[in-house]
Amino acid sequence: MLKEKGYKDGSVYQRIEKAVADHVLTADMGKWAHAVRLQANQPRHADLDAPHASKEEARQAVEFVKALGDFLFVLPARIASGTQAAEAASSPEAER
Repeated sequence: MLKEKGYKDGSVYQRIEKAVADHVLTADMGKWAHAVRLQANQPRHADLDAPHASKEEARQAVEFVKALGDFLFVLPARIASGTQAAEAASSPEAER
């Protein structure tokens, strides 16, 4: 999702940090993104005792992705649509 917003260079860590610095993500969203990023990396470096992500880790990743999608794409689209509707409703032509 950050790549879709123009954050294509560097590691995921660097892209998250840049998005926070640019105020595309809040600081708390950046912390959550890093936590999910680290959880996603665990299976790549897993040992025999923990070869896969837990159900809770998977649930957290899905929850984060849904929240991030809402924040980056759904909410801005709703705001733009609402702004257009409000402007159209308050135009002199709308009063006729």
